[in-house]
Amino acid sequence: MSLTREQVEAREGAIADAKIVAYLDDEVRKALQMLNMIREVVSALDGLSPSRFKDVLVASRTLKEEVDKVHRDLLSYISKVSPVLYHREDWLRATYKVRNSIDRLSGILYRLEFLVSRGWLVSPDVKTSISELCEAVAEVAEGFRKLLNLIPTKPSEALAQCSKLLHYESLADSRFRSATFTILSSNLSPNTVILLLNIAEMLEDVSDILCSASEDLYIMLLNMA
Repeated sequence: MSLTREQVEAREGAIADAKIVAYLDDEVRKALQMLNMIREVVSALDGLSPSRFKDVLVASRTLKEEVDKVHRDLLSYISKVSPVLYHREDWLRATYKVRNSIDRLSGILYRLEFLVSRGWLVSPDVKTSISELCEAVAEVAEGFRKLLNLIPTKPSEALAQCSKLLHYESLADSRFRSATFTILSSNLSPNTVILLLNIAEMLEDVSDILCSASEDLYIMLLNMA
């Protein structure tokens, strides 16, 4: 039996819930702010004043607390609308992946705090390579935000955006490999190398996690386009 126009619109609304999109967009926007903080700290390592670094850390922890609240509100909302929400499990998977990516970013800032507190020096080429990796990961996050905001009104364009995200993620992988080789080739202490490799890997994880979240959204979009 064919659906009426009202039934189709109701079904699409249940799939592409604008409020869920808004919550997720808020989380990714805060993730981008954390990425900018990471890039600022990395670019200014060895020259960042203690007071400015303290300000960055305080701001990052405030952001993390805000994300925690948004995440709780989002889960509460999904719970309330779940009886009429299509693809509830896909939404939840995407939601937890976005949260997971932010946990990675928070972890990177703690590692940078440890690096700065020890006064370990980092060569300019390494700082540049990690900053470029941050930029590539930010492109993935910006692309994910664009995907989210296309879902409620332009599902066909959102599908196309999923493909673009794969391209952004590929560029981030390339920057990750480049950063890894630069770090390994540097004349830094073993402890510094280990910590920087860990930071680079966590940045690449953020890119992979957001790309994986886009695949969950892709499944929903196939039912809408």
